[in-house]
Amino acid sequence: MEQVDTEWVYFGDDDSILVPGTISELYETAVKYCVDIVGARALYMRVGEDRLPLDEAMARHFRETDDVKDIVDVAEIKANFSLYISTPVKVPFCQACLLCRTEIAKKVGFDPNYIGNAYREETDFIIGCAKNGATVYYNAKGCQFNLPTNLATGGARGKSVWKYKWYMVRNNWYFLRKNYDFLKTEYHLKSNKYWVQLKFISGFFIRPLKRLFK
Repeated sequence: MEQVDTEWVYFGDDDSILVPGTISELYETAVKYCVDIVGARALYMRVGEDRLPLDEAMARHFRETDDVKDIVDVAEIKANFSLYISTPVKVPFCQACLLCRTEIAKKVGFDPNYIGNAYREETDFIIGCAKNGATVYYNAKGCQFNLPTNLATGGARGKSVWKYKWYMVRNNWYFLRKNYDFLKTEYHLKSNKYWVQLKFISGFFIRPLKRLFK
């Protein structure tokens, strides 16, 4: 197959629907704001929503904000890339549905030290681009709509639940050790990395147990 050189490359998932017009929205934002990475909104279908018209399914997930800190706030350790905001905004990182300048993508690459389904490797890649001077924007008018779990069964979902959780815990800790100083300096992460990891673990182990024993 002939290799084609292109200035931009889109990163997404094969178990999702790329909403029509997304690529052009992201590209126009990249050109207008002279940035290197533009992320799209990421929505997750519930079981059965794949049988609905796309517009109707998306409307069920519509939530709007006018504050970029509702979308991602490293200092408070929170992110929600399903939120709609009317204008493109600068963010520290975005979801793994993004348009990236090929030059910076080739320069940074993906870290092979993430194991399993490589959870966290996309965020690590984007942070790596930022370390190399890339600017990241979020344009919620672009959207990647991920298929429900009964249809999207590959990758991490094909593993046992506990093995999947182990991948997440291990990879999150590797991510923190690698990127903590940058997140603290550039994005004002307040908590130390041990507390961040503890909060992360509680989210995947303690909260589900609380729901189970209500």
